Amino acid sequence: MPRACERSFPLLRAGALGVTVTMTLDTVLRRDPDIVYAPLGDDGVMLNIDAGSYHSLNQVGVRIWDLLETPRTARALRDQLLAEFEVGESDCEAATLDFLGKLLERGLIHAEA
Repeated sequence: MPRACERSFPLLRAGALGVTVTMTLDTVLRRDPDIVYAPLGDDGVMLNIDAGSYHSLNQVGVRIWDLLETPRTARALRDQLLAEFEVGESDCEAATLDFLGKLLERGLIHAEA
């Protein structure tokens, strides 16, 4: 069973069906360069042209996307969010890992080996 700071997520990209990535706070994440992103007020929208899917982001999601302009660990993302938002560490960690897992599942970001 994964620890609180370790989660497993299936990859849904065509070439990786059935593959599972275990993401920890030390996993380095990067954006998929083919995702089209546009700010929309305080929120944002992303388009995965390959999958034909549209995704909306709230203010925190936009901040995570901005931070992923350069590859960084889930821990670095969590720490930056803790510095910028009023949230407890355990809540921030759980929400950050959950959100990053959803981005991984949808092929919007990738975990570096």
